[in-house]
Amino acid sequence: MGLLFIFALPHSSSLNAQQVSEEWFSVVSILKHKQALSRAHDVQLSGNLAFVPGKGGSIAIIDVAKPDTPKILWYHQDLKGLGDSQTVLPVGNHLFLGTNDFYS
Repeated sequence: MGLLFIFALPHSSSLNAQQVSEEWFSVVSILKHKQALSRAHDVQLSGNLAFVPGKGGSIAIIDVAKPDTPKILWYHQDLKGLGDSQTVLPVGNHLFLGTNDFYS
């Protein structure tokens, strides 16, 4: 099952790695979608959009303007034999996706 967790972390100007523990984080929401988030692997943010590639050959664009109620705007599974999606990079009106090949 595809899952995307959104966490919240309190703001602190003196936060360091030793102070961070599980008690600092709280789950704000969990978004589930078997096809859109098939083995979600990475998240790249651009404004209020999250671009999420998946190891199951999926790519999803999620509206995270309201982190407690994220919404899938678009997704595609197995785009032209996509394979394992590894990295995604939104640049202007383009989305670059690294898999076994390179898609733009």
